[in-house]
Amino acid sequence: MKRRIRQLLAAAAVLVVLAPLAWVQNADVESLSRYLPAGPVVALEAQDFQSLLAAWNASPEKAAWLASDNYSAFTRSKLFLRLQEAQTELAAATGFPIDLTQVQSIAGGASVLGVYDIGELRLLYITRLDASAALESALLRSRLDLEPRQAGGVDYWVRADDESGRSIAFGVVDGLLFVATDDTLLGRALELRAGQGGDALPDETWYPTHGPSGDLRLIENLSVLVRSPHFRSYWIQGNVSELSAYSSATSDLFMEVAGIREERRLVRREAGEPAGSVDVAALTELVPDDAAFFQAWEKPTAPDAVALLSQKLLDPASGEYVPRYRLAPGAASLDGRAVGDLETRIDAPPAASSRSTLDAGPLLAVLGSANLQALLQVQTSSLEAGLARYPSLVGVRAESPWDEAQVLSALQSSVAGYWMASNRGVSWRAVGDYYELPGLRPLFAAVRGDLFLASDSEHLISSALERAAPSASGSPTIYRAGFRHDREADNYAAAMAHLDFLEGRNPLQTPRQPSLFADNIGSLSRTLSRVGTVDITRRDSGTYFEETVLYRMR
Repeated sequence: MKRRIRQLLAAAAVLVVLAPLAWVQNADVESLSRYLPAGPVVALEAQDFQSLLAAWNASPEKAAWLASDNYSAFTRSKLFLRLQEAQTELAAATGFPIDLTQVQSIAGGASVLGVYDIGELRLLYITRLDASAALESALLRSRLDLEPRQAGGVDYWVRADDESGRSIAFGVVDGLLFVATDDTLLGRALELRAGQGGDALPDETWYPTHGPSGDLRLIENLSVLVRSPHFRSYWIQGNVSELSAYSSATSDLFMEVAGIREERRLVRREAGEPAGSVDVAALTELVPDDAAFFQAWEKPTAPDAVALLSQKLLDPASGEYVPRYRLAPGAASLDGRAVGDLETRIDAPPAASSRSTLDAGPLLAVLGSANLQALLQVQTSSLEAGLARYPSLVGVRAESPWDEAQVLSALQSSVAGYWMASNRGVSWRAVGDYYELPGLRPLFAAVRGDLFLASDSEHLISSALERAAPSASGSPTIYRAGFRHDREADNYAAAMAHLDFLEGRNPLQTPRQPSLFADNIGSLSRTLSRVGTVDITRRDSGTYFEETVLYRMR
């Protein structure tokens, strides 16, 4: 759950600051993209870049983030240092500092940016800028110190720094400002504007032609991008191999009254069969209003379903946290193993464990004999005596009705000898619309036709049963997830502070090193306090993969 929360918060980080903006639709962006020469690996199109930048500068999120542990940790990263180095080199080429003030001076309305090499930051920027504002910009005020050139019947200027090898080129024509880190790129752009031939970005096969552009559109040529060593090194999601199956990706951001809507589309290299034969969205109607997190997806395998039931309900201790203070520094032994646990003897063979293990065989047999249609996970959190608990609910939908007695027997057999000494005298007892199995841990289960529910929380299972889910109706939704940041932020902070204490973190340490969860991720959560909920819906047409993300503000 914490990993999913971190992913949703990270995705929201770059979006929440744009909420105060009104929605603007300006076809001028499409015409500007025709001045971008073919070949960029990443392109950005903004309907009103000046307003977006002004909103960020005026936002409380910016001030909070710059003062946060999350930003502090970022400034010590290799990526930050590389960007800082590039910023210094570009400043040497331009002859003045490249900072946000300078960026604001050349931020116009409709704007496009093409990145042709993410390692060398070879890029071209075009913006529709008021002529008087352009003349006052630092770039144009310094043009007398630059080398004049001409392309497409337009004069432009170039300045290079021999030491860094960086250069800057810019020109102004018809209220448009062109800025590039490569004078060849700028010359080609001016020739495109003059109609002198050459291929433009929209002429490329991977350029998106679907639907209206958002207030902000990000376009990626994945066929080229995934082969870049810089992308493979710094892509935070770490799923480059999965992205290799797609030729391009588009993300459109729309400003709406309730919050922000992001529409994502990935185009496959090779078209497959459309997915979405199961109404996953209907299954999520079981989710209680006070649940912190949920996700549902179609066509799970039986091992996947058993693994989720084991991890969340039947054997959660199998992944229990080991406090760092119990671990010794790693040391290689003669047989290649490392000695880590201070309480484990190393001068004698380990004693045989008397602890029984979970027997997932009966449950796997029952689920494996059914044609599983969808899997649902619901989770929330609570603080009890300062300690966090994470009650969970798992729902499994099959193609045909479950055999209630068979499912309950399989569950009981799986935990027999693990939760209890034996099966003798222990059996399911009816509690209203569901069953309870006495044991070391709470376990509740219910079967309703083709739906099987299991939970360690009476509240979750009773609430789900009150929301009888309809049968599958063939919705194209293959995945749906939601996260209530407004509900979970405080509980998360308290739980992570306790975890830091177990790790033995010294709050008086100087210089202070922020912890990952309570400080780094926790400060990001506080920075994004205006994000109330995040909702994700995925669809798969076979040719492309679509995802809608809704960021609802408090």
